[in-house]
Amino acid sequence: MTNRPVIQGSRVSPSEVNVLLEIAKGGTKEEVAARMFLSVHTVKTHVRRATARMGATNTAHLIALAIAKGVIPADAALDKEDSQ
Repeated sequence: MTNRPVIQGSRVSPSEVNVLLEIAKGGTKEEVAARMFLSVHTVKTHVRRATARMGATNTAHLIALAIAKGVIPADAALDKEDSQ
């Protein structure tokens, strides 16, 4: 069994966490897709699933919850230059 964060009874997948990290750094879904060599559809799917699992109402709320619950580190948004 993997050590993924448990939010509202569901686990956020490692791929979903990676997408959330990139969005927290300020990336658009299109930029995240290009950086991670994914389709935009896949990125949107990861965001949609993470949003549902965490009970968020939108992407900004999703990132706030992910930080508050320790899914992504609070300083994730400060690492923008590292992701480019």
